Amino acid sequence: MTSLSFQFHAEPSEILTMSVAWAESMGLHLALEVFRPTYTATSVEASDLVLSEIGDVSRVSLSLRPFDLDVNSSLEFVRSNSDALTILIGTSSTDSLRESLMAAAADDPATIAAWQKIRRLAQKSMHKGALVVNPMSGARAEVGAHRYTDGALRLARSGVKMLAIGGWNEFELDEIRSDRTAG
Repeated sequence: MTSLSFQFHAEPSEILTMSVAWAESMGLHLALEVFRPTYTATSVEASDLVLSEIGDVSRVSLSLRPFDLDVNSSLEFVRSNSDALTILIGTSSTDSLRESLMAAAADDPATIAAWQKIRRLAQKSMHKGALVVNPMSGARAEVGAHRYTDGALRLARSGVKMLAIGGWNEFELDEIRSDRTAG
């Protein structure tokens, strides 16, 4: 089985917009999951989706085949749709944005090729580079491959913290750091 994963910072609306575009251009099935307060999984037609009417979505999934939605939890969804590409949307608030996670695993070479294409498209559309800082210890590390969208950059410029997918580590985006040294 081949797997892939990719962590990045993006506004939830950007992830939904990209996912709809990929579904439409590649003829993929699209599903939206909400984890809380009650778990729901819904298959949607990308062409019928009105992004402004979507509430909080926890995870977006893409598939080459129709989804099995006879599930009661996010874990059951992944088990029943094991070859889908999933995008866990990082939580956001007025003062922070957590990393999002794109992940997939499949045995079928055509399926993996489709997910690799989407990962490449996503990466090409994003900015690159960050410094990760542990605010508790002060430890710092360059992460040249870290990716982030225009929306995440705009939020960071307005003072919103870019947080790791879990824990307290913060990302200082390279373009923000460049702004500080140029100014």
